[in-house]
Amino acid sequence: RPVGPAYRSPHTRRSSHPPSHPGRDGGGFLSGIVADPAARRGTSRMRRRPRHTCGPAPHHCGPQDRPLTEAALLPMPVVLTRGAPWRVILLFAVPLLLGNIVQQLYQFADAAVIGRHLGVNSLASVGATGGLLFLLLGFAIGVTTGFAVPTAQAFGAGDARGVSRSVATGTFLTAAISVIISVGGALAAGPMLSLLRTPPELLPEATVFARVSFLGAGAVMFFNYLAAIIRAIGDSRTPLRYLVIACVLNVVLVVALVMGAGLGIAGAALA
Repeated sequence: RPVGPAYRSPHTRRSSHPPSHPGRDGGGFLSGIVADPAARRGTSRMRRRPRHTCGPAPHHCGPQDRPLTEAALLPMPVVLTRGAPWRVILLFAVPLLLGNIVQQLYQFADAAVIGRHLGVNSLASVGATGGLLFLLLGFAIGVTTGFAVPTAQAFGAGDARGVSRSVATGTFLTAAISVIISVGGALAAGPMLSLLRTPPELLPEATVFARVSFLGAGAVMFFNYLAAIIRAIGDSRTPLRYLVIACVLNVVLVVALVMGAGLGIAGAALA
């Protein structure tokens, strides 16, 4: 028989053609050409070339032509379209409810430290800014949740390019809104508190607390945006974990900056 490159031992060069009789030694393609005794027991060690369904050759197949699935994009801890609807919705909603409860601990920690260490007027000054800060927090949650809707739709459709495009667009919009809120809120904090008829004895400390809080709007916006993106792919537990970590860090920083560093009400807002 002629001996060519395709008929050499697998140790020198493997053939790219599939065997005509897999698992058989006598006759056909493997007869008298396999030198490795281990390979005579079957063809499991011989690799076959992958099949390409989107073009005649591998280089014709681009990323945009390959079929996409959820597993090809990101790991999805919870598939919301499988299982009993009530159970899936309940497991997804419970971390959201717990997150709202944990968020209240921020204000509780600030009130406890400020009230005991700085006095009643300082505590009342923080309370006077509650309306403005709730407006900031509510706006951040609403806007970032809306930014995550196209990401959830693209992820469910298996559109990797759509996921990347929506996340990038949401990131730019979140950054732009953060700058506007930080600059505009810090400049308008005093006039807005005056429009809310804040008592004069509370206005200085309330203005300081509101300005520092507005200057940190970027952290609030991006935290809620990243949490919304993670929830958009079906995971509502990871944002809850990070929210708990942030709450514990807030308590530590409030105690350190107010009681330790002596920064007063500005330290509480910074924490």
